[in-house]
Amino acid sequence: MMTLPLKDLMNDFLNLENYFNRDECALFVEDLEKQYGPDMISSALEQGILEQRLINIGPDYGRILCTLSTQARRLLAKA
Repeated sequence: MMTLPLKDLMNDFLNLENYFNRDECALFVEDLEKQYGPDMISSALEQGILEQRLINIGPDYGRILCTLSTQARRLLAKA
């Protein structure tokens, strides 16, 4: 069962994607943890709501980005 804060997290990502008119907008995991708390981000990752991507090049090398998963988009489309 999805909690309201997780739904808010998903909607925030969807709003960001709609604003930039593209799928797969990404945010750094540490920024998400500051906004939503580490427990919620861990839960979203475990439930497949968010996906992680490691940056392998450039000044942000080693940082982790999170994107909204396809599964989460399907859940939002049904709502």
